Amino acid sequence: MPEHDDIDVFKQSYKNTQKDLAALTVSNCGSQRCTPDYTWGPGIRDHYLIHYVISGCGTYTIGSQSFPVKAGQAFLIYPDTKISYQADHRQPWHYCWAAFTGLDAGLLIRQMPFTEKHPVTDMEDGAAVQQAFKKIWNVRGSDFEHMIMMTGALYSALALFLKPDDDRPGSSTDYFKQAIDYIQKYYFFYGTGVQEIADYVGINRSYLYTVFKDKSGISPKEYLTRFRVRQAKSLLKETALPISAVAASVGYEDNLYFSKVFRRVSGISPTEYRKADMSNIVL
Repeated sequence: MPEHDDIDVFKQSYKNTQKDLAALTVSNCGSQRCTPDYTWGPGIRDHYLIHYVISGCGTYTIGSQSFPVKAGQAFLIYPDTKISYQADHRQPWHYCWAAFTGLDAGLLIRQMPFTEKHPVTDMEDGAAVQQAFKKIWNVRGSDFEHMIMMTGALYSALALFLKPDDDRPGSSTDYFKQAIDYIQKYYFFYGTGVQEIADYVGINRSYLYTVFKDKSGISPKEYLTRFRVRQAKSLLKETALPISAVAASVGYEDNLYFSKVFRRVSGISPTEYRKADMSNIVL
């Protein structure tokens, strides 16, 4: 697949007609300088397809929703989804693409920033994407050896689209965010504890502890406790609720136990906190 400055043909495209490899297979690849208003679709693809826009711009449409796409961005087409895409009238796009299928395809896509609601993403290193797609083109062929080479080149190309480790589903950061979300939503239930948090996130208690120690420096139990105390402080300052009601509002059935926990975390009792001159006492 030629570089942007070297292209002297309208379109280059390769389609694989051989049997798919089980894990990942290139269905087709190529590049195209589109004419004004050039349109594909409406239609349905039977594979995943990523276009990277080298220059110009256009519009990608999924169902009734349209997304403008410009140079430096990529857009993903999902299989079995009715779509169309059209080059701009004044600045028709020039793009390269790679289409693929296989058992690994969906897994890889889930690690990328694309979603069906947001199928367009900015690429920081467009030159690297072009080179990676070009390599797929350069090793194209229908025999088994070339299919293996194309698949290897495809894996390398798709790696450029992966989200940073900390943002991927299943990462420790993702687990931590899910746990925090659960705590913020359900801290006031008596039954909310470490096991419930772990069950919500989908990991065991031991790994949840490791995640929290790494991300916050404290255990999940201590994080939940401190969060509840912070909420209690707000209620003590902003309402006239009795201590027992404050305790119940932040997930404690036992008023005395709540007071004990509050004193451990804050250094004073709930009653003392409410009475304290907040301008003179740092808590």
